[in-house]
Amino acid sequence: MKKILAVLVAQLISLQMAQAAPVVLQCFTSGGQKVADLTIDIDRGTMKWGVVEYDIVQADDTYITAYQKGADVGGEVWVINRISGSYKRAAAGLYYDSNYTPGDEGTFQAQTYEGNCSRRQF
Repeated sequence: MKKILAVLVAQLISLQMAQAAPVVLQCFTSGGQKVADLTIDIDRGTMKWGVVEYDIVQADDTYITAYQKGADVGGEVWVINRISGSYKRAAAGLYYDSNYTPGDEGTFQAQTYEGNCSRRQF
C-alpha cells in the first residue's frame, strides 16, 4: 500500500512540474494585415515568429521581451504585452532589395513595426 501511495504521489508531482505547452498567437500588423503566427514557449525561454527564432530575456505578468537568435549583422527585439496582445518590434541590420545579387553590399537600416497578436478564435 505504501508503494502504491508513493507512486501516486510521484506521478502527481511530475504532472505539476510538467512543462506548459507553447502558446501560438495569430498576429496582425497595425494596419490589420495578417502576418506570421508567433509561438511563445515561456518554459524554454524561446519565441518563434515565422522562421525567425528569439531568446526570451525577460517575462513578467505584463510584458515579454525577446531578442533574435543568431543574426549575422544587427538583429531584432520584440516586446509584447501579454494582456492586450499589442507588440512592437525593432530591427537594425543590412537590407537588400529584390534585385539582390551575390556581392551586393545592402543598406544598413533600422525599422520599427507594431501590431497585435491574439489566440485563434474558432
